[in-house]
Amino acid sequence: MMKFAIAAILLMPMLASAVQGALLPLKLAKEKGFTGCDATINGAFVFVNGRDVRATVAWFDETKGDAIKVTTTSSNPGDNLFVEAEFRKQGGKCFVNATSIITSEKSCAAFLAESPAFNVQYVIGEFTWTRNANGVLMYLMGAGTGCIAIYQLNNKQPQQN
Repeated sequence: MMKFAIAAILLMPMLASAVQGALLPLKLAKEKGFTGCDATINGAFVFVNGRDVRATVAWFDETKGDAIKVTTTSSNPGDNLFVEAEFRKQGGKCFVNATSIITSEKSCAAFLAESPAFNVQYVIGEFTWTRNANGVLMYLMGAGTGCIAIYQLNNKQPQQN
């Protein structure tokens, strides 16, 4: 059975830097024995910042040295961010599958206009599917007068020892 642990709860002061929030997932992963993927973990959580940052980790005892999931939330006035990333080590590489969800008070049209790197691929019902040149997917869905943006990314990097 998967163990869910609230590994740390961090209430950051109003002036906390983005770097502090982004470093929390790496700290938690290392505390659980998942090491050697610092750059991959930091890259997945680079946008985690805000007045209030929370994080949890989930793992299986049998695989915690080579697989772990980290979930964070952070909040800023008008924008909230949820990031969940699963990390795996295999063959000297660090792999990540990450989903980030941003809620914004801006309309989806305004959100897309501020994201020129993303090109519309499909519009299906309430969802607008977009992709950037690096293969990152962004799905947009209206929520009242605001927008929910969902990003998905997959990446791999050499493992660091």
